[in-house]
Amino acid sequence: MEIDPDVTTELAPVTFATAQAMIGRLRKRRLIEGFRGSTPLNVSSFAEAIVGVSQMITALSDKVSEVDLNPFILSEKTGVAVDGLLVMRERSPICQNSA
Repeated sequence: MEIDPDVTTELAPVTFATAQAMIGRLRKRRLIEGFRGSTPLNVSSFAEAIVGVSQMITALSDKVSEVDLNPFILSEKTGVAVDGLLVMRERSPICQNSA
């Protein structure tokens, strides 16, 4: 549970333009874009990460049920996911190896 959720969603895979639009829908986007003289953060790096994760989710959709990257830290030059969680789908007993 988030204290102050600020989220946006799209179906994967997303394009770079869609990722930028997702960022633009965030309520706190002004903090990313630069606010009251602060340096704008690297929005392109954030959008590239969203695209990369969406491509990974698409490629592994039969194996992964959830992805959580939190926090994602942005600077003026780059961005990095500090922690991540992949929740794998449970395999059906029919598909499991009996060995």
